[in-house]
Amino acid sequence: MTDIAGWAGRAGWAGLAGIAGGSPPSPWAALVPLVALVPAVVCMIDITRHPHTRALTPRAWLAICAFGNVAGLVAYLKYGRDEDR
Repeated sequence: MTDIAGWAGRAGWAGLAGIAGGSPPSPWAALVPLVALVPAVVCMIDITRHPHTRALTPRAWLAICAFGNVAGLVAYLKYGRDEDR
């Protein structure tokens, strides 16, 4: 049985530097995924609260917002939201 805790203690960040390409990750690196995730979740909540959409069905807009990244979010806000809200 391998001792992973012992390996991590011996290798530390120096052992992973060759794999990761340098220094330990910055705490700010955790914010990058949130910048992309939060607007997508906000659009998905908007679609579920107001299911009357233009051009496509709400399910299609949910898929576009989930997998379309920023372009999908902008497309929903511009072309998908119903004007009578």
